[in-house]
Amino acid sequence: MSETKSINLKTNLFDLIELKIKDPLLGFDSVDEYVNHILEKALEIENSSGKKSEEKLVEEKLKQLGYI
Repeated sequence: MSETKSINLKTNLFDLIELKIKDPLLGFDSVDEYVNHILEKALEIENSSGKKSEEKLVEEKLKQLGYI
């Protein structure tokens, strides 16, 4: 497992995330796990054009929905 560092979140944001991850279909056990996932997705290296291809976006959405 990678080394981790702490960050501070506003209480209302933390509470909203806690509510969101209660959905068992999302598959997150903690706020930390969810935030790390979201940040990794947001910081992914995009293709050389600077934008993700439409095909890549569709593939990611299908994965999120559990079809892939």
